[in-house]
Amino acid sequence: MVARKGWWTRNSLPWVKRSASFGLSVTPTLGFDGAVSTVAAAMGLSVTPSLGMDAAVRHTADFGLTVTPELTFGTGKPASFGLSVTPTLSMDAVARVPASFGLAVTPSLGMDAALRIPVGVGLSVAPSIGMSAKVTTTYASFPTVPTGTVNVAINSGAGAVQASSNTLQEGNCNASNGPYHSAAVLPDSMATDLYSVAVTVGALSGAASDRHVGAGVFSADGTVGVMTFWPAASGGATIHSRVGGTFTERASRGSSVANSGDVIKLVPTVSGGVVTWTVHLNGVPTSLSWVDSGHVADLPGRHPATVYRRVYVFPNQYPSRGVAALTAADI
Repeated sequence: MVARKGWWTRNSLPWVKRSASFGLSVTPTLGFDGAVSTVAAAMGLSVTPSLGMDAAVRHTADFGLTVTPELTFGTGKPASFGLSVTPTLSMDAVARVPASFGLAVTPSLGMDAALRIPVGVGLSVAPSIGMSAKVTTTYASFPTVPTGTVNVAINSGAGAVQASSNTLQEGNCNASNGPYHSAAVLPDSMATDLYSVAVTVGALSGAASDRHVGAGVFSADGTVGVMTFWPAASGGATIHSRVGGTFTERASRGSSVANSGDVIKLVPTVSGGVVTWTVHLNGVPTSLSWVDSGHVADLPGRHPATVYRRVYVFPNQYPSRGVAALTAADI
């Protein structure tokens, strides 16, 4: 038979060229003949740059395409990893594409950059396919400061985060006497804007009511964020927002303690387009919450953060207990 470029499906004309829903263009290098109904793994597919690759890349056809001489397919079925293959691409009714060849998930899924999980054939997946992307970011400890961490000196003069005894802790402040709030915005980007952040209180320094740690949700550059601060000895816990250079207390709760080993979790929920922030302590919701009815911060961004409050009384530094672990999870 004569090889033809592109995708063809059978309809009223002998050959009608159509685009596949995610842009596969199969070239004559498929090399099948009239008697072949299944592409052998050794023959492979020649995938053109329409998949976003630099040049045509040959991949073995080991993911179950059944190809007739007319390149017609049956009704599409959902693939095992949640990719809904449409009839224009579709395979035999029982055919499934295994997840092992990987996906290239584009920023339209809400990621800061293309996330490959893993890189194999590299299909470009759009939200219309209906995949439910969920990501969990976990730091079981902090032997070092994660590369790419953005330090936010909420109060001018606050020190950059440092790692000590597998724990993150704010650095020395270097200005006048007073409290210093800061945040360490982690480089990890969540898949959606709606996620919780839980931090485990460390055991550095001593427990005090005027030195705090907590969890935050921030934009990548740290200019917008919502965060909660908790003392290691009985005192006031708070929720704050930071938008641009404005740092504002939004809610407070007296007689609160989160000491070494306790888990502070900041949880957003959305109802009617309004975000409510609630703080959980050791898995239990507390009365500390803030309804952002004025859309001050909404959902600030996709980067989890650790936050700190240190006190400086010349010439002495009074640090927090630090953050020993963090888990962020899409909701």
